[in-house]
Amino acid sequence: MKIMHISSALTWRGGEQQIAYLIEGLKAAGVDSLVFCASGSEMKKYCAQNDIPFSTYIKKGGVSFSAARALANAAKSNLVDLIHMHDAHAHTYAVMAATFFACKQKMVLSRRVDFPIKSSFLTQWKYNHSSIKKIICVSKFIENLVRSAIKNPNEVTTVHSGIDPGKFSLQKTGKLRDLLNIKSDVFLIGNIAALAPHKDHFTFVDACEIVLKNQPTFQFVVIGGDGGTRKEIERYIQEKNLQKSIHLLGFRNDVPKLIKDFDLFLFSSKTEGLGTSVIDAMAAGIPIVTTNAGGIPEIIDHLENGWLANVGQAKDLAEGVLFAKGQPEATKNWIASGKQKLALFDKRTVASKTANIYKEILAKDK
Repeated sequence: MKIMHISSALTWRGGEQQIAYLIEGLKAAGVDSLVFCASGSEMKKYCAQNDIPFSTYIKKGGVSFSAARALANAAKSNLVDLIHMHDAHAHTYAVMAATFFACKQKMVLSRRVDFPIKSSFLTQWKYNHSSIKKIICVSKFIENLVRSAIKNPNEVTTVHSGIDPGKFSLQKTGKLRDLLNIKSDVFLIGNIAALAPHKDHFTFVDACEIVLKNQPTFQFVVIGGDGGTRKEIERYIQEKNLQKSIHLLGFRNDVPKLIKDFDLFLFSSKTEGLGTSVIDAMAAGIPIVTTNAGGIPEIIDHLENGWLANVGQAKDLAEGVLFAKGQPEATKNWIASGKQKLALFDKRTVASKTANIYKEILAKDK
């Protein structure tokens, strides 16, 4: 069995990491993978560095006949059995390849975003294309959105995103505190998310402000690249005169070595397909206070393995932070409960479930 994974992103974010984990797990299960990705992309670099077969195209936009043609040719020349589309542009290229360039392979679509599917003709055509045999959602929340919008809801299923639990140190390294010049006895609250609108760092800052009125020595850090709102967030922090308490560290590729220095993980997203950063924090054994956006309640049960606040409610998030700091026995229970739940989100579980879906689809040809 050979699977062609399509990734159109030029940068490396959570979706690309999920593809990498999936390919790794499929290889261990004896499933070969080929990646169709954009020339100059981070995915191409990753494949080249890790000896993963790949084919490239020149990205010109979301609708590209040249990309669709290249995809069809790559699938044919590499004797691909099934195509797995991992993002919106990949979805478009694949159905165009099937429609205009005689790409005969059956297809699987991953759906990670949590906004409703549009009712426009082109969107409905894409999602109900006859080549697509399964839509794999990263949460039940997204599955319900997709089921309500397509003609055959039986094609929709959920396989939660996964992480590598073994990559997180169980010991504090002190590296993050050294970077920020924060002493070991200062309570440090962290967030890992790109500075993008849907991550709602404005609410994060508001929650920090409320907490600091009660606990003025607390420190806060955000690890994540600029997703379009960094300058606005910086101004917002300065307007509130919180620049000595809130630190924007930017993108880091050594998060597993830094995250354990958090005393608490604070997540403020207003939309979230699932929330793998929350799972990372759970794997690292850090108490979690988060919004209930999208699929996050499938990870966190309120007061069982974390604290769930309503989206956009800084007061609720701040209350969770102060509760966690004041109730150490409760947070110990959160961490223990989270460890038990981690198996659901192990990258090996994700690969196994996905491979079974591939086998089920291809078995129907026999």
